[in-house]
Amino acid sequence: MGHGSSKEDESVSRTSRFRKKFHLHRERRRSRGNGSNSGSHHHNRVLNEEDFAGIALLTLISAEMKFKDKWLACVSLGEQTCRTAISDNTDKPIWNSEKKLLLETNGPHVARISVFE
Repeated sequence: MGHGSSKEDESVSRTSRFRKKFHLHRERRRSRGNGSNSGSHHHNRVLNEEDFAGIALLTLISAEMKFKDKWLACVSLGEQTCRTAISDNTDKPIWNSEKKLLLETNGPHVARISVFE
């Protein structure tokens, strides 16, 4: 509105702007922990020795659903979130997925398991 050109700089091509935007998006996804760790979300927070209570090994075996679809399960304990692989199109998904959760002395004590289609 009268404060200079409303068009972007003509010297920067449309392709280079797209590449820059795609690169930033890819870096953001990579920094969130979406890698080969099968959907685990790890926080790089340093934990004091006195706050460490142990490690829980949780195995998500299967579920019985009311209709067929492709399913995945998520486990959340405080800020920690893990997910399984996506199942085949079925009403009885089988994951057999082991997840490790860090337990803290004064941390959350209830894990939430959610199944999504």
